[in-house]
Amino acid sequence: MRFPRSLILACGLLVLTAGSVRAETPAEPPIPAIKHWLPPTPAADSEWDWIQLTSGEWLKGTLRSLEQDVLDFDSDELGILELDWEDVQLLMSAKPMAILYGDGATAVGYLTTENDQLVVLGTDVRVPLKDVISIAKGTPNEKDLWTGDIALTINVRTGNVEQQELNSSAKLRRKTALSTFRFSYLGHYSYFDSLENANDHRASGTYDIRLIRDWFFRPVAVNYYRDPYQNIDHEWSVGTGMGYYVMDESDITWIVTTGPGYQMTRFSETPDDEDRTVDSAVLFLSTQYEQELSDDVDLEGSYQVIFSDEESGRAKHHAELILEVDLTDKLDLMVAVYWDRTEKPQQDDEGIAPTPDDAQLAVGLNLEF
Repeated sequence: MRFPRSLILACGLLVLTAGSVRAETPAEPPIPAIKHWLPPTPAADSEWDWIQLTSGEWLKGTLRSLEQDVLDFDSDELGILELDWEDVQLLMSAKPMAILYGDGATAVGYLTTENDQLVVLGTDVRVPLKDVISIAKGTPNEKDLWTGDIALTINVRTGNVEQQELNSSAKLRRKTALSTFRFSYLGHYSYFDSLENANDHRASGTYDIRLIRDWFFRPVAVNYYRDPYQNIDHEWSVGTGMGYYVMDESDITWIVTTGPGYQMTRFSETPDDEDRTVDSAVLFLSTQYEQELSDDVDLEGSYQVIFSDEESGRAKHHAELILEVDLTDKLDLMVAVYWDRTEKPQQDDEGIAPTPDDAQLAVGLNLEF
């Protein structure tokens, strides 16, 4: 039986058409476009301060201060952070804050940021972020304005030699946007075979008013010193002066201060023909240097010289070099070197003058609060 040629051609065409249909791959649905996700901006908060970094990260906590372009922020989860001011993009404060900006202007209020400006709500103050000099607590709660630390080292030796030695130091600071009060104390006791061979104390207090970004006025500086082994029963000095920020960066601060003053000294002993109490006009010159060597290591250095007349010692120097290594958020390992020099020490009643120089090394723990 023979099939018509037209029928054979029609069947072949049908087979080819069916195969091509089966070989076709079904079209896949289009992939939806992925949108770039951004975290929502926090709502107004009466308990926590909020900051956003230029990286987009948000931090919740307590804004403590801004000084030398470093923002001191106590994160709710991460602890105390020191952030470069240039890395802060947005800020919202839960409590009133005081700011110092421009050429010494101040303002107090709730803070926020807008278009690279710091805005004090309830006022017409809008300051470019780069022109903000400092930020401090604006609330009436006095304890929020204070910080400090206490260091203590004790050395005890028994056996063939009985020796006890105690070094103590303390620092306090009260910081507002416009002013800074500093107090420091340094004491050293030492006994060798039950005989005292060191008992000196040094205390100082300064009050600074920030005028503009680089200059500040020091209306008062007070120093007290006692060291019977340097033949100084009591010594007081008071002065005033001007200060200048040589360097004021996020990790380095260096200031110098100078000004006139008055000094009164009472010696422990003097020759019979000399007064035990003398006074003199003086000239103060001091410098302070602070550097953050790393996240856990800080270096502090200070030097002061007081120029007076020859009866008061001619020139008296005091220098400190302190290295602090963080052990915890509150506790540091401290290594300190102290140096004192009196250019012309006063002779005692036997005509013997003390050695001009004294130096000591202290290693101990420093508690921050």
